[in-house]
Amino acid sequence: VASGSSRVLADLPVTPGEIVVPLDETSMVVRQSQPWTVRVAPYSYPSGGVTVLSGSSGFVANAGTTLGEWLAFRRNPNGNSNQEMNVLDVVRRDGSSRTTIQLPFFAAPGARNPQFLPGGRELIVAERTGRNKETGVYLVNVGTKSVKKLFAIDDTNPIHFAVSPDGRTIVYTRTESIPTRLARFDISTLTSQPRK
Repeated sequence: VASGSSRVLADLPVTPGEIVVPLDETSMVVRQSQPWTVRVAPYSYPSGGVTVLSGSSGFVANAGTTLGEWLAFRRNPNGNSNQEMNVLDVVRRDGSSRTTIQLPFFAAPGARNPQFLPGGRELIVAERTGRNKETGVYLVNVGTKSVKKLFAIDDTNPIHFAVSPDGRTIVYTRTESIPTRLARFDISTLTSQPRK
């Protein structure tokens, strides 16, 4: 066990049906079930905060991917399941901006999917695995709403991936054979990220 210390930041007045995910030392995402809402709130919640997403039907993932002032959420607009998430909502934490992107595939569940590239203009999204089909990894441009398949692997296990801090490469697992392999995909020529 590592040495260090922890302290309680706040006692949260969470009600049944709410799920809380911390964003940083001062704020959190609060997701309420049907009808669903997603709020960015201070730890003094229920006072304060702003609703960044809401709906009367469908399902939104509990955790959002963050990059500075931006959050990205996977959403299923048609049912109450995390297995058919084919919409991305990219929102500013203060609720002042929202972009909704329709995906031509179902996004994989998991707290690390999607992931922003540096600059916040693009995201990497892994496809949900299915029987007897390739699983893809996609580049999504927030401004143009374009979706481009980067690569696919013939694997029925989820793809676990990480984006390098400079946004130039993706490292991911391949489990279609034994032993599990770690692979790298260069995206530096495919993104709108500034070159270094």
